[in-house]
Amino acid sequence: MAGCRRLSGACLREVLGEAQGLLFDCDGVLWTGERAVPGAPELLERLNQNGKSTLFVSNNSRRSVAELERRFSRLGFRGVRGEQVFSSALCSALYLRQRLLGGEAGAGDSTPGRVFVLGGEGLRGELRDAGLRLTGEEGDGDEEPPGQEALPVRAVVVGYDDQFTFAKLSEACAYLRDPRCLLVATDPDPWHPLSSGQRTPGTGSLTAAVETASGRKATVIGKPNTYMFECIVERFGVDPSRMLMVGDRLETDILFGKNCGLDTVLTLTGVSDLEEAQAYMASDSPSAKDLVPHYYVDSIADLIPGLDE
Repeated sequence: MAGCRRLSGACLREVLGEAQGLLFDCDGVLWTGERAVPGAPELLERLNQNGKSTLFVSNNSRRSVAELERRFSRLGFRGVRGEQVFSSALCSALYLRQRLLGGEAGAGDSTPGRVFVLGGEGLRGELRDAGLRLTGEEGDGDEEPPGQEALPVRAVVVGYDDQFTFAKLSEACAYLRDPRCLLVATDPDPWHPLSSGQRTPGTGSLTAAVETASGRKATVIGKPNTYMFECIVERFGVDPSRMLMVGDRLETDILFGKNCGLDTVLTLTGVSDLEEAQAYMASDSPSAKDLVPHYYVDSIADLIPGLDE
């Protein structure tokens, strides 16, 4: 059972010594806003020097992988490649490519269809790159030659959308009346912190509106569900027993690690605090125990002393 122990000293050296690699959340772990967490770029360089793989799992669907790669570079993280980054936008696109273009059983049929997107350009770009056709774009199939019907909408995707409207909600519900139309959410995050200390609604809030209005239940791709890790295993063949999950949100990052069979480290530079983790540990609820990290650090820079000079 996870014990929420401070990761330091001999324990830190042992844990990192046995690890094949680390999975990091991004927002609140590697950076806050437009500033890298102090020591985070150095940690990634040291991990690379010690032969530890570093991979990144983000529920943020606003940015494409290419944009995230540029952000790493802009904030001083050297050598991070796009192939190391698994965002909820990318993984949603991979999931829909498999379901809509791969002829997977249960996807309705293998007839190509369009995707209706509640989300920004980062998500839309990942879907396009996966070969999917989006509604409302030139050549999307709305205007077929006489005698041919437009391609049906086969999926509604809900991501972070700061332009969410009643009209978009109504259009999504109209498509979802067809039981063959999939409903996919990039992530379940109900809100996101702002630098001002306020909160902004997250994808989970928008998904709840679509689910309520349509009577449908979404397939959620991002953390804490395991699909992101399944994509990582398929691409890199990692061993879960030798990977660490480092995150700042108990309900997504830490639960994700638990669901994937990973040891977990909570960093206190983001959403969740130590008191929340300790409250879950003291709870009699089995589901609350799943939110308790194995270890915690004040900042991921605290991991540096556990690596060889």
